[in-house]
Amino acid sequence: MQVSVLYTSFIALILVVSAPLPGAALSELYTQKAQSQGLADEEAWKRILFYENHSLVRGAHGLIDDPTFYLSLDGKDDPFQELSATLQGFFQEQKGPELETHALCRFPARRLFLENRLDGLRSDLPQVQCPRFEEWWKDRQYESVSLVFSSFYPDNPASMFGHIFLRLHRSKAGTSSDLLDDSINFAAFTDTNNPLLYNLKGAFGFFPGRFSLMPYYMKIQEYNNLESRDLWEYPLKASQDQIKQMLLSLWEFGPHFANYYYFDDNCSYVMLKLLETADLSWNFSSRMRVWATPSSCLKAVVDQSEVILETNFRPSALSRYQERYDQLNASEQERFAELVGSQTPSETRESSTRILDSVLEYIDFQEKLAGTQAPVRYASLRNNLLLQRSQTRQAPESLTRLPQDRDPRQAVPESWLMLSGADRGADPFMRLSWQPVLHDLLGENRGYADDMQLQIMPMSFSFDPESQVVALDRLDVLNVISVQPYNRLLQPRSWMFQLGYDRQVLCQSETQTFCPETRVGYSRGAALTLGRGSHAPLGAGFLSLATGAESADDQTNGFIQAGPEFLVHGTTPWSQAYTLRSLVARRWNTDGYADWYLKSELQGSMRLARLQQVRFHTSWEQKKSDQSRLQRDIQIGILQHF
Repeated sequence: MQVSVLYTSFIALILVVSAPLPGAALSELYTQKAQSQGLADEEAWKRILFYENHSLVRGAHGLIDDPTFYLSLDGKDDPFQELSATLQGFFQEQKGPELETHALCRFPARRLFLENRLDGLRSDLPQVQCPRFEEWWKDRQYESVSLVFSSFYPDNPASMFGHIFLRLHRSKAGTSSDLLDDSINFAAFTDTNNPLLYNLKGAFGFFPGRFSLMPYYMKIQEYNNLESRDLWEYPLKASQDQIKQMLLSLWEFGPHFANYYYFDDNCSYVMLKLLETADLSWNFSSRMRVWATPSSCLKAVVDQSEVILETNFRPSALSRYQERYDQLNASEQERFAELVGSQTPSETRESSTRILDSVLEYIDFQEKLAGTQAPVRYASLRNNLLLQRSQTRQAPESLTRLPQDRDPRQAVPESWLMLSGADRGADPFMRLSWQPVLHDLLGENRGYADDMQLQIMPMSFSFDPESQVVALDRLDVLNVISVQPYNRLLQPRSWMFQLGYDRQVLCQSETQTFCPETRVGYSRGAALTLGRGSHAPLGAGFLSLATGAESADDQTNGFIQAGPEFLVHGTTPWSQAYTLRSLVARRWNTDGYADWYLKSELQGSMRLARLQQVRFHTSWEQKKSDQSRLQRDIQIGILQHF
């Protein structure tokens, strides 16, 4: 009997010792292991948590602003606390109607990382059911991935900078699989159509940004067809394991949001952070400074050797139409105009396939046809032309135009500094100008949109050697010029916008002094190409309206200004670019004073090397009132991109 009791006690002791530890004890055990190995400080763990250092005032912190993404209250700023909370979540019992809320279902990327670093964790983790993730994962069979740049789109403030997203290929990159492939996109979810609120909320992070996974053909319809934006595809050198890791991180981020900022935490920057979860050797986001525009994010990928393999170009509806139209001879172009102007099927006598294809491309562009959308203005004409086209049984001519000079990867860096010698009618002085972002009309045009200027925070400082004073001469918060010529039966909009400060403008009062001035101005107009050839200038006429305030004699007066403005922009064989602008305006201030204000300026640039230019600028200002005054400003300088 005594032996039996001892034997029973011994067996019970063995069972107690060999029994599995409860979840809390296991999570504590593996947390201690992780701490001893320093896993929370590993770069791979921080990337899975979407940590960033892209901040002037904060250290490393989580990019995601949705509080439910980080399991620890301190997880956004403390990677170890988040690791500890993750392990605690992994060992919790799965219960309740929402199975997918369990941490093992929500965070497969974290699970894979910890299983690979902590011996025994894989076998000790509880068995959980994740039907939604398993169903989603079954369809994530991709062979390769491409980075896609959607070209600059001047008619939408959110798209003027371009856009970056990913294409997931179900077959090898470069083969025709548009209907099968998917795309990963990050975008702001907006709640207003008011242009002022739209820009303010976008600039200061009041829109949530979210990822979406959708068929690639939907992005083609949106960008190529609806917005007429060219797509530049860059296949990436990514392995199956890298694609898997990126998709697991996408699943984790998917239900959550990050506050969207136009100038840094935007579509392109967040896409770089997602790419970086795939491979520790990919260091893209660290190249971003204060700004993170789509073109600078693309350059960060391009500059890392052997990540981008090649370039594939997908022309927009506008580009397809322009190429087909340019293939027509003079008589064919006349017939093209007859067909477009007829608007009635009875007048569409038989035409060549080249003409039919050109007109159909024109209609698709004008009607912005995509998917199942039907034409409205050209419905009868299009149906008749399609019937004629089907009877020819002749394949359309191939579109072969590859505008290498528009490839965004060829663009020079956005930022530049220019040191100039200047004169304003008194003693000469030095001027330092800085453009942080993006491109102006005098810049190297390769990789940027034609006849478009988009600058954020360009500024100029003057240094007077005699007085030893440094002054801020000019600062533009935003300066946009979009000059699009009327041609090929197109009627695009040309416009300008400026929000900025100028230290020396001829005052509106009855004096000959200068006043600091802040202003917001908008101009709307039309443009024409003046002549023929690659160097034909572009001329535009605008109606300008501006409002703001000027300070003189310790008094600030508001003003309104309106009048016509003219711009001529072009290139020459010996000069990279030039612009000539002239404004005639009537100004009224709050004191009831009115005068006529005239300003003209001529600018030019000449390329020294790919990243260097010589620039000159001269301007004349004059006001016509009881006391008129003429003011001039001349400068010449050396510009360096960086």
